[in-house]
Amino acid sequence: MEELPQLNKVEILLSKLEAYKLFTDQDKVNLILVLEGAKSICEIELNNPSKEAYEKNADVVYQENTEEFEKSISVLEALIQELGLFYDKMAFHNNESQPEYDGVEFIVSKVQEKVDLFRKIEEEKNDEKRGIEFGKIFEIPDTAIKAFESGKLKLPEDLPSEIKQEEAFYFIYFAFSEDYWQEEFEIVRRRAEIVKEIAPNLYAKIVSGQ
Repeated sequence: MEELPQLNKVEILLSKLEAYKLFTDQDKVNLILVLEGAKSICEIELNNPSKEAYEKNADVVYQENTEEFEKSISVLEALIQELGLFYDKMAFHNNESQPEYDGVEFIVSKVQEKVDLFRKIEEEKNDEKRGIEFGKIFEIPDTAIKAFESGKLKLPEDLPSEIKQEEAFYFIYFAFSEDYWQEEFEIVRRRAEIVKEIAPNLYAKIVSGQ
């Protein structure tokens, strides 16, 4: 079978996910960046409706949302396979005493080894070491990771006002270091430009704050 052009893959991705409200714009951005090779791995969580959160006599709404959740899992799984990506999915519990699982986590990459490495990092018992290794696999700059270790972080809300006014500000995905935040923000700019170029409608929606 002839492989689909990259742009067609992005169009397929957006069209398949558009009808399902559980997929956030950030989920779509992450998948696009993985497809483009600008991000080696991403994590997508789909949350299972909790019956306890619904008012009495709201069984119909609860059932509709449960069906949406289950359909979203099937759609995402089929889409990942269609796009030729690798993945692993795992149910998770926020409250182990509850029999129902709270959602499903997908780990998606163009490379199976990255998915396997993510699961291996999850097994790390040391919280600090696990956090550092997750930072590396999500390609957070080494300078920002070291700032995390030392506590010398510069949070997005602490950036200069002119940076906050940039459209790229909407695509920040990590905390910066106090000393190298300018260089680190260039990574955010590059990723934002990729989205702007190949998914302009999604980009416009994100930067407009819709």
